[in-house]
Amino acid sequence: MVLKGSIGTFDIISIIQMVTSQQVTGVLHIQGPHKNDIFEIMIENGMIIRAVPMIETPARYSAERLHKAGLLGSGQFKVLIAGIKKDDINEADIPKRFSVPVESMKRLILSITYESLHRMYALKSGTYEFEPKKIEYDPQLIEPMNTEFVLMESSRVVDEVVHSNWTYSDDVVFQKTVIHEKEQPKPVHQPPATKTDTKAEEEFIIERTAAPVEAQKAAEEIPREHHKTTEDILLELIDGKRTVGSIYFMSLMCKNEVILELGNMLKAGKIAAFHVPKAQILPRKTPLAARIISASKTVLVLVLNIVILLTILYYSKINPLHTQEKKREVRYSNLLKYIGKYQQIKLTNALEIYKLEYGSYPESLKALVDRNIVRSKDLTFPYGSEYYYTVQDGSYILIAPKYAAK
Repeated sequence: MVLKGSIGTFDIISIIQMVTSQQVTGVLHIQGPHKNDIFEIMIENGMIIRAVPMIETPARYSAERLHKAGLLGSGQFKVLIAGIKKDDINEADIPKRFSVPVESMKRLILSITYESLHRMYALKSGTYEFEPKKIEYDPQLIEPMNTEFVLMESSRVVDEVVHSNWTYSDDVVFQKTVIHEKEQPKPVHQPPATKTDTKAEEEFIIERTAAPVEAQKAAEEIPREHHKTTEDILLELIDGKRTVGSIYFMSLMCKNEVILELGNMLKAGKIAAFHVPKAQILPRKTPLAARIISASKTVLVLVLNIVILLTILYYSKINPLHTQEKKREVRYSNLLKYIGKYQQIKLTNALEIYKLEYGSYPESLKALVDRNIVRSKDLTFPYGSEYYYTVQDGSYILIAPKYAAK
């Protein structure tokens, strides 16, 4: 069965329900109006396996989320990305080879599914196509989900976030106001058993030992993280320093779910939000290469300004060290010549700057104005005379007007 059409005809929820109602197995491809709006929904026997954005491979997307959450070091992240590029590593290998907890990996995969659905709900146009094919996945990390429940839950979260209108800027941090501690039951001191309590004591012993030892061990081995609620996970991350972005990445949960739960805890008074003064917010580090390029541009501009100044002093015959020297008579023709020389030097330097920045000389002098290297009046000699300029074999020819050529 090949099913395809336009999203404008049906919304995303209706399309997913239409496909899954036929108990099919395959991949539902979603293409939105933008290049970042590409998703895949994997379906097995009418149940949703997972949904992923297709900006990059799912394994790489998961690796980046784990790295931001602090579960992968920089070295591990580089090794993982290299393995993904060579198709030597997939998502199922991450917990074993990089010591990532299985529960964290399961939570991340589930959150990526819900986050993808939330983004798909916003699509108002685009196309969809269902491709029947066998779905391969690791049952230890992914469990088939009831389609109706997934759509209902994700739609509820999106609607609540939209209607609550909760937004948090990057300078808002959260602090716990109530410390939740699980109270341990206090031991009850019972009086020593008397002769009349012998029968009751025997019944208690029989009832206590009736449970199989294997069942007790299995109950003890259940990981605590499996029982954590969304609120518990977020409360562990809230420390008075983290913003919504850092809490979202470290929780490995869906962004809308994090925003909604933070809002509910704020409303209940369990946490408080406050702004951090801008002085306390560390500036983003500029890459070393960008800083070197910026410094080089500054030095180059400074050198060019010095050269232009010295050129003006030379051609105007101004000697600042000998103020007693007789002033030379400056004729109008000589003034035009000085102006032309100055313009010609300035254009020559501007052409070299353009080549340094873009790898070749411009096709016309107007490109220097478009790139804010010179002003438009620098291209025209007094009384409207224009410079002749052409590019040949990787070099250029710049011919000055009448008075500048002398």
